[in-house]
Amino acid sequence: MEKGTSFLIEDGEKEGLSTRLKDAIGSESINSFAKRSSLSEGTVRNIIMNGVMPRLDNLIAMANTAGVTVEWLATGRGPKTYAKQMATDARLDETPESPLPLDSQEYKTKKEAIGVATRTSKKTCDDAIEIAEYTPSEGVKEYLKTFIFFSIVGEEIDTALAARFLIALKESTAKDKSKIEIKGGGDFSF
Repeated sequence: MEKGTSFLIEDGEKEGLSTRLKDAIGSESINSFAKRSSLSEGTVRNIIMNGVMPRLDNLIAMANTAGVTVEWLATGRGPKTYAKQMATDARLDETPESPLPLDSQEYKTKKEAIGVATRTSKKTCDDAIEIAEYTPSEGVKEYLKTFIFFSIVGEEIDTALAARFLIALKESTAKDKSKIEIKGGGDFSF
């Protein structure tokens, strides 16, 4: 295959890639996502609308921008994010029966996974704030980062859900904001 060419994926896979890319983009506009990926809007739109298989470098750029794994974006297999894979591999959802020795491999693996989950939580929060075009108070930001962190360790939340949370907060006109309904499903209580 010539450099820079693309090919159509099989009909069964066509909708899968488009669906996963739409899921990865979330509520962000295609134009905004394309810019953040350093790709043209036409390239991203062609992948979504026409099922064109992206070049590997474009697939990697989109996966990195969306915070998902290349394997998941391309095939739907494997963990959706690297942070989730590391948390799973390190068994962060399990509590050790006794303190781990600081020089043990298990301790080092868990520490690294926590670092990745922490950085991912901050990036997901920052991306959601940018997409929602709303800057919440520092307390809400910390709550959101904590929520994202624990969702990585357990069930994962993505940028799109975090952005919907912030949009709902921004649009809420109720005086009591202790419960916020999220458009597209879900609600948060705090």
